[in-house]
Amino acid sequence: MIVIGIDPGINTTGYSVVEEEGLKLIHCGIWHLENEPFPLKLFILSHKLRDTLITFHPKTLAIEEPFHSQNPRLTLEMGKIVGVLTLVGMEEGVEVEVYSPLKVKEAVTGYGRAEKKQVREMVKRLLKLTSLPKEFDVTDAVSVALCSILHRQWREKVDRIS
Repeated sequence: MIVIGIDPGINTTGYSVVEEEGLKLIHCGIWHLENEPFPLKLFILSHKLRDTLITFHPKTLAIEEPFHSQNPRLTLEMGKIVGVLTLVGMEEGVEVEVYSPLKVKEAVTGYGRAEKKQVREMVKRLLKLTSLPKEFDVTDAVSVALCSILHRQWREKVDRIS
């Protein structure tokens, strides 16, 4: 089963494609939108995500819930981004899950307040990689996909013993 993980951002959005069987990183990267007006960013993100969903046929789209900013405008914009990503996933018939940063870190490292470097190291270990792209947006997107996979595996184990 394939999971797409998304670390949404106003200027850069990290994405990853992870195969659950054997925990394999298939593809990852960043969608750069620094110089675009905000409505165009939403439009471009929707098309980039739709293309990725069509290319990889995932079962699940896992999105990291944004941190709450002290700036209300940024919080509102991040909410719009998550809303657009969720809508595209639903339109394409993909199961959509949204995880808080605390849940993602907890699932991947065992500690919800782990630092980005700790998350990065655990992502490398879980996927048996020697390196990852240097951008934390990518690492965060991979960790979101792993969070979804690990939560599903845990739920399946619980269901079997219930």
